[in-house]
Amino acid sequence: MLGSSAAGFLHAGETYEAGARRRLAEEVDLHSPLADVGKVAVPDQGVTKFVHVFWTPLAGAQPRIMDAAHVAGLEWHTIGDVQHRLATEPAVFTPTFAHVLGLFVTAQP
Repeated sequence: MLGSSAAGFLHAGETYEAGARRRLAEEVDLHSPLADVGKVAVPDQGVTKFVHVFWTPLAGAQPRIMDAAHVAGLEWHTIGDVQHRLATEPAVFTPTFAHVLGLFVTAQP
């Protein structure tokens, strides 16, 4: 399934930003600056999880898969293409992704 570029749970005492930096490095070897997009509550199997979303520019960086157990591949698409595919093929995406994309799109200037 397609989902966020990097995602994971926080370690005890870890901030959202520190967790995002850690997972970016662990999953796709990125060490770029982060911009805070915001938080969204996501229903997940009878509980609510809180997802904090960050954005980072690639700016010449070359992401690569560092954790094949969590990342099967990397793809780049425009937001419009992703929105269209989410509307026509929702089962292709992780359940959390639609919530995260909605927050990201509304936060864009």
